[in-house]
Amino acid sequence: MTLDDLTNFFGWWTLINLVLYLITVVSVILYKDKISVFQARLLGVSPDDLKPLYIQYIARFKLIILTFNLAPYLALRLFVS
Repeated sequence: MTLDDLTNFFGWWTLINLVLYLITVVSVILYKDKISVFQARLLGVSPDDLKPLYIQYIARFKLIILTFNLAPYLALRLFVS
């Protein structure tokens, strides 16, 4: 695998994860009331306690994307170019 292949891989992987991130954020914003009842029963948590959990999940998801997808992509772009 060449550096160009690796750069393309991280670029596409970043794009895919950003799309999944946006879908997650939109679904939490739009359908929070509907899914919170189901997830509260599933996790054994009250629906009021889910709001901080949603925020933590979205924040961690963003940090993971930045750390493991975008940072290697940018580093490879700088190194290969």
